[in-house]
Amino acid sequence: MQTDKERLLELLSRGNWTPEEEQWLHRRLAEEDPLVQEVLSAYFREDLEAGSTIDPAVSQRMHAQLRERIAGEYPAPVARNPIYRRTAWLAAAAVIIFAAVAAWWWRQPAPLSRQPAQVVSLPIRPGHNGAILTLGNGRQVELDSVGNGAVAVQGNTQIVQRNGQLSYEGEHAAAAPSATVYNELKTPKGRQFHITLPDGTKVWLNAASSLRFPAAFPGGKRMVELQGEAYFEVAGKADQPFFVKVKDMEVAVLGTSFNVNAYGDQGGVFTSLLTGSVRVNSGGATALLQPGQQAESLPQSAIRINKNPDLQQVTAWKNGMFLYRAENIRVIMQQLSRWYDIEVEYAHSTDELFYVELPRNSPLDEVLKILTLTGKVKFKIEGRKIIVS
Repeated sequence: MQTDKERLLELLSRGNWTPEEEQWLHRRLAEEDPLVQEVLSAYFREDLEAGSTIDPAVSQRMHAQLRERIAGEYPAPVARNPIYRRTAWLAAAAVIIFAAVAAWWWRQPAPLSRQPAQVVSLPIRPGHNGAILTLGNGRQVELDSVGNGAVAVQGNTQIVQRNGQLSYEGEHAAAAPSATVYNELKTPKGRQFHITLPDGTKVWLNAASSLRFPAAFPGGKRMVELQGEAYFEVAGKADQPFFVKVKDMEVAVLGTSFNVNAYGDQGGVFTSLLTGSVRVNSGGATALLQPGQQAESLPQSAIRINKNPDLQQVTAWKNGMFLYRAENIRVIMQQLSRWYDIEVEYAHSTDELFYVELPRNSPLDEVLKILTLTGKVKFKIEGRKIIVS
């Protein structure tokens, strides 16, 4: 009978695992016990001694398996819950296995011949919770630098920050003031924030985004204005529909959870519905979304409906993850530039697709190392500028 060590070596060398083998391998790699370290060291010893990167054949096989698992075993997303969840254990295991091997590899001391110029350790940390709140009177409050407690008072509404979240509180928070006062919440690059609006609607604001909203919602419809990206969990009020205005597009809601991505570098506006229903109005065109669908609105164009978007990838940012399945490097670097506040240039580009799953609190150098490990892309670092080739 095989020992655990023999089985680990055999599975890593062979690939093409059965579901039972894959689950066993996932458990052992996740444990990171001394035996796992010894086996990984033996598996890559020849490469380490030769001072090279991972054998291209091994890397190619691992990535081919990863693609096959993800493409074949992730079902179409089902909008049962707005919270990020893994819907296919085996595909997730394949991702974690690759990430564990990659993380182990980069923890090893690098020989002098391992091309250190490709990726250099950077003092660039990931983004964090923080935002700038602009009140109706023009006063600005940098929420990063204030602790828990009252931030400001507007009429009968008290603005309170608790553990990195902002909320509007008071008996008359939803009543209309004599003149509607608007606030704006802005997240610069490298920051994100969570706010509860005066009506109880919860909004997660991604990096490089802004949300303009009334300090107290008057009667009739509730209207907010968005730039960038946000995830909404709208408080249901049948007699007071909720609207999100984005450029020349409008999303009408009664009570639901959805994501709106309106970054200017992506051309269109993407509205992804998780629960409930929303109506998208853009340029005279109208579309009613069902849960699990995504609308793409382009200027002076009809609304395109995607009936099978990857909602886990869409909302991964809100749940603290980078998640890319068959994504090109330009889309990935656009997101990294906003989260790490970096500049990106392209010496050369690639049409290769990437499969990556990493926490958003990872330092930038770790993210770049994982991408470099695929053998599809290299990076040159110049201060806060990343050159992709």
